[in-house]
Amino acid sequence: MSKESTNKSQVSKKPQTYNLKFLDLFLKKMKWSIPEFADKVDMTKAAVYHWFKVDDMQLTTLHNAFDKIGYEVIFSMEMPNMDDNIKIEIDPKDDIDTKPRKRLNFLRSALYDNDIDQNRLARKLGIDVETIDYWFRHDKCYISYFFRIAKFTGMKLKVDIRPIKKEDFLHK
Repeated sequence: MSKESTNKSQVSKKPQTYNLKFLDLFLKKMKWSIPEFADKVDMTKAAVYHWFKVDDMQLTTLHNAFDKIGYEVIFSMEMPNMDDNIKIEIDPKDDIDTKPRKRLNFLRSALYDNDIDQNRLARKLGIDVETIDYWFRHDKCYISYFFRIAKFTGMKLKVDIRPIKKEDFLHK
């Protein structure tokens, strides 16, 4: 085996993503590598590579990282009449709603609108209802659950990444 082929085999590649595809697309659109992104959000490269390896991360970690670069990530679940699941805006717009909100309100609303209670959801996901209650009480959940819930309910998960208004970002 040549030295060149040995070096190529030792290069770690980012695994295929499903749950974090939106993050992968965002990095491509911004033309940032994983090390550049990690530096901008004040995290280790290992942590960011780990997210891609397991194709999951805590919602709070995602929001904290994007707050540091002046973007917000908004999830929503809707019935499957949407054209596009992932929307990324790079240029700030004046009409951005920057009111603070609970991160999981979208999920609570989607479940309520589709008459899905926490007990039924817990059974379908194979988890305790206390886990779902914890999500809503603490506003914390792993992103992979959003995709599992969307699949179970037949809804589409929409991910919208957009800049925070500059004046609001400067006052954080």
